[in-house]
Amino acid sequence: MTKVFQLFLLAVCVLSFKTTAFTQNMKISGEVIDTTNFKPVRDASVVIIRLSDSVIVDYQRTDIYGKFSFDKLKIDTVEVLITHPKFTDLSYYIIGSSKEYEFKIDNIIVSENIKSMNEVVIFASKDPVYYRGDTLVFVADSFDVKTNAVVEDLLKKLPGVEVASNGGIKFQGKEVAKVLVDGDEFFGSDHLIATRNLDARAVQNVEVYEKEIENASDGSTETVQIMNLKLKEDAKQGYFGRLAGGSDFRKFYEGEGLASLFKGKRKVSVYAQGTNTPNSGFSWQDSRQYGFDNERQDIIDEDGDWVWFGSPTREGLPRSFRTGVFFQDQITKKLFMSANYGYKDNSLISNSDVSRQFFFADSSYAILDQNRASNRNFNHAVNLNLEYQIDSLTTLSVKPQFKMSRTVQKANNTSRFLDNDRNLFTTSYMNNENESEEMSFSNVTKLTRLFDKKNRKLELTHQIDVENNRSFGSINSRNIREIDSSQFSVFDQRKEGALQGVGHLARAVYWEPLSKFWRMEFEYQLNYVETTNGVQSYNKDGESYTLLDSVFSNRFENRQIVNMFGAFARFDKGKHMVRFGTRVRKNQTSNFNLYTTDRFNQDVNNVLPRITYRFRPKPSLRFNVTYSTDAQLPSISQLQPLQDNTNPNQISKGNANLVPSYKNDINLSFNNWNGLKSTYVYAGINANQTNNAFSNSITFNSDGQTVSETINVNGNYSGNMYSGLGFPLKGERLTMRVNANANYRNTNNRINGLDNTTKNLGTGSGMSLIYNHNDTLYFEVSANSNYNRPKSTLGMGSNQPFWQHTFDVDAYYELPYKIRLETDANYNILTQRADGYNLNYLIWNVSVSKRFLKGENLVLRFTAHDILNQNTTISRNITTNMIIDSRTQIINRYFLLKLTYNFKNKAKERDKDETFN
Repeated sequence: MTKVFQLFLLAVCVLSFKTTAFTQNMKISGEVIDTTNFKPVRDASVVIIRLSDSVIVDYQRTDIYGKFSFDKLKIDTVEVLITHPKFTDLSYYIIGSSKEYEFKIDNIIVSENIKSMNEVVIFASKDPVYYRGDTLVFVADSFDVKTNAVVEDLLKKLPGVEVASNGGIKFQGKEVAKVLVDGDEFFGSDHLIATRNLDARAVQNVEVYEKEIENASDGSTETVQIMNLKLKEDAKQGYFGRLAGGSDFRKFYEGEGLASLFKGKRKVSVYAQGTNTPNSGFSWQDSRQYGFDNERQDIIDEDGDWVWFGSPTREGLPRSFRTGVFFQDQITKKLFMSANYGYKDNSLISNSDVSRQFFFADSSYAILDQNRASNRNFNHAVNLNLEYQIDSLTTLSVKPQFKMSRTVQKANNTSRFLDNDRNLFTTSYMNNENESEEMSFSNVTKLTRLFDKKNRKLELTHQIDVENNRSFGSINSRNIREIDSSQFSVFDQRKEGALQGVGHLARAVYWEPLSKFWRMEFEYQLNYVETTNGVQSYNKDGESYTLLDSVFSNRFENRQIVNMFGAFARFDKGKHMVRFGTRVRKNQTSNFNLYTTDRFNQDVNNVLPRITYRFRPKPSLRFNVTYSTDAQLPSISQLQPLQDNTNPNQISKGNANLVPSYKNDINLSFNNWNGLKSTYVYAGINANQTNNAFSNSITFNSDGQTVSETINVNGNYSGNMYSGLGFPLKGERLTMRVNANANYRNTNNRINGLDNTTKNLGTGSGMSLIYNHNDTLYFEVSANSNYNRPKSTLGMGSNQPFWQHTFDVDAYYELPYKIRLETDANYNILTQRADGYNLNYLIWNVSVSKRFLKGENLVLRFTAHDILNQNTTISRNITTNMIIDSRTQIINRYFLLKLTYNFKNKAKERDKDETFN
């Protein structure tokens, strides 16, 4: 296996050398002169544009003598475009050949631009990366992508952008929370539909910016990154889309279709996908429903839309069908509407093995789990957006959202309890089934009023959220002691659950300019949330389940009223921006246990200061410093004093006496871009400290079972640092990217009544080399290493550091006859883990594709996935006094033959062909 891998790397390197060694370069130089003042023109932009596809090949600015020189251009037919704000534009067309490849343009004379125009439309190419205000813009055509590439292929070429194999996107080390298309969600919040189906060449710009979003329940704020795909105007005329289908004619299949129709400002898109391969690409919402991600954050942006966090998962054996329709139009001159409907039918079979090691000051034990689970979810979602322009200064928007879903889950678990000497002392068997139905509705109504005075603004918002969930399930479990075969923790129950909730948010924000550089912002917000959660557990009485188990049954009501007032001042002048102020919040909480009639009332007041400073000496260079505070309210599951015995070996319960947490957070970030030199660098530091943080008090019994209760603790803090840079090594074909990160976490909890502190130090670094020769040869090799060193005060045995090393290769090569060879390989080295989890494995994929038709828009592809049949998912997590090593079954080696047809209206193709004749 190692020799095969080495031969593959050697072959790719030879191809790379062969391609570059015999390529003859074309040279273009010249001198730009002002015809009026008869002196050199400094800082004029000189752009080399390849006429065959309008891609920018190179660019630079003239020096103090007005001179420019390009000496590493591939022989081709190009346009030399010379621009300067004070002078008229000039273009020269150069046709290179193997016999004539040196061109010197002397005395390029530019004349002063004295035309007066009411409107200016710029068709000239800009720098490939530039800032427009606070938005970073990537000009899509400036980055070479393979024929018939989708948006995801384009994103992988953008400096600072990382695209994971499961579709998750990061920019400058931070996760992208939402991906928009022309400022709107495309088929809801599932960004994979856009990134894996839209034609890369239909994208004009990729925009990245930061947006402050708000927690719907308590008013705390967070700044996240948003990515917007701005389509070309010609892509908005007529129609475009793609159809694809593939199979191994035995077990696996993929099928998908996307079609978009434009007519004026009207857009209609339809989408469908069915697959049982890893390309099912479950979104964050799917992952949450299947239990892979229980860290739900009810976060909405300023438009009232849910924000996507987390990357899709590829664990288990998936099957997915989804379809939807998207519509938007300018109904009248004043009314704009967009709407989308989506349906999903997803199922997942998950088989996993988990090793859990528990450590105490004088003893330890382990649990080996075998988990078998199947999940199926049906989901309908409707989103509507109406924007009405009441007058030139007033806008009213209404955004209702409706979701309905049904989930069926079955789980079978066998656990073996081993003592300190690895002897079996207990075996546990559990079978759980659950069926749930969820309906939710939300609506955001917003009135925005501008005024004749610049920067004066009033914004009124009302949001309502309604949730209604019902569940029906059963648990059947028994534990057997090996010493005498006695049984304990025997449950045979039916369960019924119901959760109803309604929340209202009313918010008014007013901006008032005080001077040219100063303005004030005043805010008032009222939140009212009422939630009722009930669980009834019934034991078996004869043949039916009618005996109510009061220990594991409860009905609990939580009401929260939050009044918040805020005032902020903003100073914005030249290179400096400062925004500072505070919010004052009064939280009134009422908890009512309907079973015991106990009532717990709490009144908590918070002062939440925030300050942001930004220094921007030039558009591409900026420093940011932010200090903020948040106060997080406990959820109803954390408050409700209900014992949850879904897993009898790990019973959990809430605590009605919880108080809100209070968090101090400081962020420092720096980034710098040089579009002309294709370099970038970024770095950031984050540190936070939380008072009354939500944690757990865990009690272990002699049989290895635990009871966990949510508590408040102090002394939790964490910090992390991240950095990265990218720069060309040889022209613009070879690029290096380097990143490094470090983090430290200190968390507290309670174990068997004793305080415990868990600390973890993690570091990581990575490097990648990228070679990109137009659309002919692409090669990327990267290496990453991560190290973790945990330490627990009570569980000394859990103080075990561990490493993970990852090596990746991604390449494609264009062969004659429109044939493309593509390959990627991922090699993992896992060390210092539990027995059976220290593995080195290589996942190697290869595909060969052939393009047909005049436009090369019919593609036949054969792909071999996981050729060496080593695909697996292994993870390690260390918390409190426990080490968890898990391994989940995923799809191994399979082969797929796939046919893809990309289509668009022929008028667009004629326009493209006639660009230069």
